[in-house]
Amino acid sequence: MIFRLPAKFSEAKTRAYSTDFIEFLRGIPDLLAHVRRFSLQTEDSCMSKEFIETTMQSIMFTTSAFGGLRFLKMTSGMVVIEPFLRLISNNSKLETLIVEGFVFSSRSALSTLLGFRSPNIQTLCLGDIDRVEPYSGLSFQEPDPTFSAFRNVFASEATQRGTPTVVPSLQRLSLSGRITRSLCLWMFSPPVQMDQPIQTYALTDLRWRTYTIDYDDFFSARQRSSIESLAVNTDALDTGFAAFNYPNLLSIQVFRGIYLHDVKRVLRELVTLARAPKLKALHLNLWHRETIISGNYVGIHDDPAIRDTLDPYLCTQLQNFGEQHHIDVTLEITSLDEPAGWVIAGDFGEVFPKTSRLPNVRLHMGVAERWWE
Repeated sequence: MIFRLPAKFSEAKTRAYSTDFIEFLRGIPDLLAHVRRFSLQTEDSCMSKEFIETTMQSIMFTTSAFGGLRFLKMTSGMVVIEPFLRLISNNSKLETLIVEGFVFSSRSALSTLLGFRSPNIQTLCLGDIDRVEPYSGLSFQEPDPTFSAFRNVFASEATQRGTPTVVPSLQRLSLSGRITRSLCLWMFSPPVQMDQPIQTYALTDLRWRTYTIDYDDFFSARQRSSIESLAVNTDALDTGFAAFNYPNLLSIQVFRGIYLHDVKRVLRELVTLARAPKLKALHLNLWHRETIISGNYVGIHDDPAIRDTLDPYLCTQLQNFGEQHHIDVTLEITSLDEPAGWVIAGDFGEVFPKTSRLPNVRLHMGVAERWWE
């Protein structure tokens, strides 16, 4: 189920759309407890905080509404309001929580949106969580004494509210956009900020698309050893990745391969036998702009930059694993001249002639699973 308030809607249309959605929910009260996935998107809405809050309160007109949620995605450019928090706290079965763009208003709001009220949370996706409401008593600036006091505040707030806090034990974690270093230190580093951080020792899937914090600030060798799947963006990869090995890494996904030198850098730092000795799958999302060269139309199958530069480099990297080490390479070629997600079909043996002839490599086209969406 999806509820979205687009910015292109006029105020009258937004109100009418919201009213219709609320009436629809009121007509199926017995079915709401069986809803497993709910996506709430208000980041582009032109409406006021008061309107959004009233709408949300109407959506959650009973405490049992959406009580069976397993998946919840909330994106907003506004300050956290109480109905958002209740939507999380009322769902003890919640397994996946995606939070993007919220402005935090209190410590309680922060702890709820980070999964500390969700005992069964397994997947946590955080994006653009570097803003706080003025006069909220919170600060993401450094040095920041606020977070050092959180360990005491959590216990008192839980007692007052009657809602126990839990320590999330994550299997999947996605960090994207603007995320401050002090927040991550508080979340993941117990010696620095709190007694019980978010547990990532069982983490198997990690997506890293943030350039505002250093990877090696909070991931220990023990945490890295459990990672089996790693998704990175070429434009948000710091040198911290190059300094560590991933002994159990099975899959690497590389997104936004716009510039070949960035793609080569990722391959050089991650796709090696030393860094990922158990690697079985590599996904490359390459962005291609169709151009005219010497009066001729050049599509992806005739792109000399990929065929003459990237293909030999990829071939060398994979060849170093040895003929007995089989690797599946999936190519997702996204055209910059088409809507996002459009994938070009064709014979990729023509685009990667050297790589496709390696005996230990299976080359094919496919779209990666984006579990963080």
